[in-house]
Amino acid sequence: MEHFHGGDPFCSYTFAGEATALAACKATLRILQETDALENLARQGRALGEGLSALFREYALPVELWGNFARLSLRWKSEDSLITDDALKTLWLAENIRRGILHGSGVIFPMTCWTEFLVEEILRAANETCFIIREAIDSNDFLSYIPCDIISNVFSVR
Repeated sequence: MEHFHGGDPFCSYTFAGEATALAACKATLRILQETDALENLARQGRALGEGLSALFREYALPVELWGNFARLSLRWKSEDSLITDDALKTLWLAENIRRGILHGSGVIFPMTCWTEFLVEEILRAANETCFIIREAIDSNDFLSYIPCDIISNVFSVR
């Protein structure tokens, strides 16, 4: 860094000589090596994945769960022209948010600090949400269950 900033050549790049992120990475790697954080991540991530899979089967929802304990992905499948994958995803997210659970749009990243209690709370909310989604699918008015605009893929071709 001294070479670039103190000498003749001008070098500019994102974050320049910022080293905080490198220190945070080093500390994180040390903690992962010295604690059972990764084992806990595997345990809680598997429990969540298995629990969600069981709920999706129980409610016969058109969703595929894939990935592994550290990154669970949901792929909703359209039922018809009104019950689209985006509409299903929107209802999933909205109903979970009502219950205090905020997921990413289609991806769930379990964390090393999660406990059995937290996973049970997430699954409790997911159970209630799955019930609502099944009820909406079986109704003749699926869209009335969605409390907001239907989300859309920001990466789609416009």
